[in-house]
Amino acid sequence: MAKEPNLERGLDALKASKIVGARTFLISDKEVNEEFIDDKFKIPELKEELSTFVSLMPLYMFSYFVSVKRGLNPDLIRMDLPDHKKALREVLFPPGTH
Repeated sequence: MAKEPNLERGLDALKASKIVGARTFLISDKEVNEEFIDDKFKIPELKEELSTFVSLMPLYMFSYFVSVKRGLNPDLIRMDLPDHKKALREVLFPPGTH
């Protein structure tokens, strides 16, 4: 796979999600085969500027409304749970990156 910063960062987020026990879902115009991806939805190839609206915004809105419906604050990062802390420290924000 060619260097694609947005895709690579998205895959890091999926990997971190898997560490905390979440099911993962990839929406992409690329063929990606990783063991931490549970489900995939392939979209037509798009300019990178448009891909955010087609792939990320619907998922963001879905997760926001599910959190609110469950009475949770969708803006909190659950650093008090060991697996969430591990996902953030090891995958999303490894030492030396920030």
